[in-house]
Amino acid sequence: MPRRSKVFRGYSLHHWHAHGAFGSLPVETPGSALASDGGGALFGGALRVVEQLCVADWRMTRRQVGTSGTTIAEVWRRRAGAWTQLATLTIPQVMGPFAEAVAAPSSGQDPLAILEVGDVVVARLVSAETGNPRDLSVALETR
Repeated sequence: MPRRSKVFRGYSLHHWHAHGAFGSLPVETPGSALASDGGGALFGGALRVVEQLCVADWRMTRRQVGTSGTTIAEVWRRRAGAWTQLATLTIPQVMGPFAEAVAAPSSGQDPLAILEVGDVVVARLVSAETGNPRDLSVALETR
């Protein structure tokens, strides 16, 4: 049985942030495999899993809206040298400020729901709104 992640006041301690304006950050082709170096569109560092975790969901929040377009981030896992896409999170500009997107594995038995010791998890930007969107966060919430 997976252990529970440390959670403070209902929020996971596993976050990836793009503080400030992120509209000019590099983006990648959606769904394309990560390069061996991880690619240029990663943001917020990497999580190295030190205890087995069961993913409840992935959450993305964009605090300040851009002028048009859609912000999309992907979450990827590296296990035994192979990259696997875990989630895609999408926030259209029309959702306004402090918008949130949520993606969840289909069940606790879904292979994408379990993070094993030694996995590396990263977030990357694949699309950013135009204008001046600001403060993007992706969070892992565990069971």
